Amino acid sequence: MADIENLEEEYAKLVEEKQLELIWHPERREEYKISFSVDNVVRSFYFFRNDPPMSVFYEFTYFYLYMYLIEMKSDWMKYAVKAAICLRQMPVAVRQTYLCWYHKGIMEAYGSGKKAEIHRRQYFLYASGEISLSSLDDMIVEVKQSIDGYLAFCIEILSYTVKCADILGEDEFYVWTRDQYELVERTLKEAINLYGELNRCPIPLRSCLYYFQGIYYKKTRRYVLAEQALQRGVELLSKIEISAVIQYSNVKGVKVDKIDEIHQLLITDLPLLEPKYIACIELFFHNSIEIDEENECEENEIVAGESERDGYTFDELYDMAEKGDADAQTVIAICYLSGDGVVQNFRLAFEWMQMAARQGQVQAQCLVGEMYYEGMGTEQDQEKAFEWWMKAAIQGEADAQNYIGWVYDVGLGVESDYTEAFKWFVMAAEQGLAMAQANVGEYYELGKGVPKDLEQAVVWYRKAAELECEKAVEALKRLGR
Repeated sequence: MADIENLEEEYAKLVEEKQLELIWHPERREEYKISFSVDNVVRSFYFFRNDPPMSVFYEFTYFYLYMYLIEMKSDWMKYAVKAAICLRQMPVAVRQTYLCWYHKGIMEAYGSGKKAEIHRRQYFLYASGEISLSSLDDMIVEVKQSIDGYLAFCIEILSYTVKCADILGEDEFYVWTRDQYELVERTLKEAINLYGELNRCPIPLRSCLYYFQGIYYKKTRRYVLAEQALQRGVELLSKIEISAVIQYSNVKGVKVDKIDEIHQLLITDLPLLEPKYIACIELFFHNSIEIDEENECEENEIVAGESERDGYTFDELYDMAEKGDADAQTVIAICYLSGDGVVQNFRLAFEWMQMAARQGQVQAQCLVGEMYYEGMGTEQDQEKAFEWWMKAAIQGEADAQNYIGWVYDVGLGVESDYTEAFKWFVMAAEQGLAMAQANVGEYYELGKGVPKDLEQAVVWYRKAAELECEKAVEALKRLGR
């Protein structure tokens, strides 16, 4: 049983135990649960095979924990940050599903106020689905039948764009999709061309069009165009003595802090759009908003575990590994060993490596030997390290052969035997392993296990040096070669 403060630490053990269980019993992935007890209350999270991609198993299971802690409202903001980080590691399709839950949880945690309202809107947007550019184009055809209607539509798109900049900051525009950029750029051009100089269009609306255009250009770092647009907007505003609505001293210092006042101007001079059009615009842009900590932040499109490894994703390899493919098991183990695409975990790496090694995968056998020797993911055991290195060395694995040579060289768990060490070093060296070539050179130089022969030493040192072995390079310098 754990208290709230220590729950994360206890949960880490449960998650790792579950991963180990699923490695050795993949059939249990069909349906499984992680249970823990807090204050005498048992809570269980249920998962299914198609739920968490194994590349983000850690992030997925922890997302459930953080959402639970947010619901508990115990120091919930720090857990909101952690939940958002977990979300960003999930594949897009999975993330879309859980963003709805995330925003609902944050909305309820805030209770009321501006930020609660922002999350409420995001919850609604993710729960409502998506709008494509083609469906938006159909609406544009409808509203273009009325000059005032299309003006209102353009104003709504551009004001929404500027509101995003006000809330989210400059970099928000750099996570838009091509379709979103296309709509804004097209709207800017059409709105200015149609209404910018149209005398029958009220001056406040014309000035707002230029204002929106200038802010958008500024936020996308096209400062010359931004300055031109903003100056034109100010010229128009000065004619009606409401220049106080927009305050700025230079283009890069523009602050979008008068949106409410501008909207008040629009309401007095322009019929409001029908709610369906406004909802359509908001849905179209919703991918550009995601909440993190106390501030809003962009949605990161980088997906962990989807980098290609010889044409396969991590999760494809994981499925192959579960079915017994030793090569796939080795790759999965190496991913956990290095932290490539997954959270680094030596214990999981060892378990997968051991499974592959038991099937005779020689690279895995060599690496199991290394892990036993270093005590990585398992207890340190030099005898078992030697056993696994020998299994791989007999099958011709050069690294393992070099390790066996080293074991006999230093007398690690066996009686030191230079002749035996030299034999194994040569086997590995003849396969092109640079360190083994340098070791052969050293044996010839010192006359260990073989008659001393400087010429042969230089030959082997040069082979290793060509492969950028520092030991060999230094030896050649020492010998003046």
